[in-house]
Amino acid sequence: MVLIETEVHYAASHTAKVCAQKAVVQQPQNARGVFFSIYEGGSLCENLIDGGKRGISIHSTLLEGEQLQIKAAYTLKVPVPFFSGLRFRKKTTVKRRIFSGYVKHWGEYEEAGDNQIVYVAENGVVYHKDSSCSHICLKITGSAAIQEVLHSSKYAACEKCIKKGKNPSALFVTAYGDCYHSTLGCSGLKRTIKAVKLKDVGNMRPCSRCASGR
Repeated sequence: MVLIETEVHYAASHTAKVCAQKAVVQQPQNARGVFFSIYEGGSLCENLIDGGKRGISIHSTLLEGEQLQIKAAYTLKVPVPFFSGLRFRKKTTVKRRIFSGYVKHWGEYEEAGDNQIVYVAENGVVYHKDSSCSHICLKITGSAAIQEVLHSSKYAACEKCIKKGKNPSALFVTAYGDCYHSTLGCSGLKRTIKAVKLKDVGNMRPCSRCASGR
């Protein structure tokens, strides 16, 4: 269930980013298309989400202050022997400012408050505003690129999420890790990234990619 929630939130976050950049704000069908082009689903989704991948509803809303809100709602089902099973209604909401060509300066990020949550990679020297920033978690697709990682001396297979003999359709790696993963929600992957308050990052500087909204 935790893996499902993590993967749906990841897809919703990227959907908000893409739609905000392209100003796709009042066209729900476009937001759904973007979401399902990112969210791969899979057997876990089919088993634990009521209706499978098709059971996830996506809503996009334009809020005041030029913010786009993406909401993903679905029902988790937990099989229980001899019973009809338990069901939990879940939703994840992501807000993203519509991109207008203006990028905030560092001083304006400070005004947002020292209690905002940022993300730090193990042994990293910068902090990230977005937990899915490609500088801390890179998604690798395409058979040639995947084969290059599989045969690389830098990365080894994660014992938690890589099953022997299986060929994953995508891999996830971090700049400071030494394993490759088949799912974004793998606990082995998450240990390399910490969520901390901005006031606790010390002398770390902001990531040049996600701090500017790229």
